[in-house]
Amino acid sequence: FTCSCNAGWSGNGTSCTNINECSTSAHNCGTKATCVDTDGSFTCACNTVGYGPTTSSTECPDWNECASSGGPNNCHVGAACTNTAGSFTCSCNAGWSGNGTSCTNINECSTSAHNCGTKATCVDTDGSFTCACNTVGYGPTTSSTECPDWNECASSGGPNNCHVGAACTNTAGSFTCSCNA
Repeated sequence: FTCSCNAGWSGNGTSCTNINECSTSAHNCGTKATCVDTDGSFTCACNTVGYGPTTSSTECPDWNECASSGGPNNCHVGAACTNTAGSFTCSCNAGWSGNGTSCTNINECSTSAHNCGTKATCVDTDGSFTCACNTVGYGPTTSSTECPDWNECASSGGPNNCHVGAACTNTAGSFTCSCNA
């Protein structure tokens, strides 16, 4: 019978010594990785946080910490995560203030940063606001910032309670019904 050393080992087969691939440059670790000798082999360890090994474990490309929700970043839910080489940054979204890892809702209603009309009340929401009409008979436009008079008489069966034998007359914020002659 004959004995021989396995790959990563040297010797005559009856006595084998580990080959340090890291000291002999027999490894293929990339420039952002450090070779770590193991018995009969080696591994590549990434030098910097923010770089992760590929499936081959020889290269350490930039790791996109922002790639998935709940990823390895600490950005606030009201912030945007931006991947950078070897790291990431967080910045609060519009309607929020802070450093990106801690964001606080800006109350646009108390800072007059809203555009609700005089007939509407500003209602603060997380990261934004809405405008609610103050009076029945006034309705929001498509922009929801103004509350013009709502014509309750505009269509048959509209939001008025006039009898079918009565005429509906729109008034500012309301309507009147008068019997037909």
